[in-house]
Amino acid sequence: MEIRISNGKKRTKRVDFMQFLSGVPAGSYVFQNTAYEEQIRRASELLEEADAVVIGAGAGLSTAAGLSYSGKRFTDNFSEFIERYGSSAMTDMYSAGFYPFPTEEEKWGYWSKHSYLNRIEPGALPLYQTLYDLVRETPPILS
Repeated sequence: MEIRISNGKKRTKRVDFMQFLSGVPAGSYVFQNTAYEEQIRRASELLEEADAVVIGAGAGLSTAAGLSYSGKRFTDNFSEFIERYGSSAMTDMYSAGFYPFPTEEEKWGYWSKHSYLNRIEPGALPLYQTLYDLVRETPPILS
């Protein structure tokens, strides 16, 4: 797959997909022929007409909803893990999840706190509620 990138004035070169993943600045990529508003309108139509909708979402949705996985929120809530395993290994909630905890208890202690802080404690954030409202009337694929 190829994409075109811009220097801000004109299309200057083509890069392959792997080069794009390797560091093309966000403001410099993918030209689209369809206006954003038209894409949103069409997506809305497709949701209305769909028999079912599969929503694939990860940490990016939580970040867009306003949850921070680093900084003060991380250090305030995971100080015992940072002290025990070191600040070089415990830099943020996402990266810390890959730490090779020495016991299952420590690993699941970390993940239970992570889950509580990011799923239970904040409640239904407005972005999640909006997404749910968009598909509320669509029957589930699995019941």
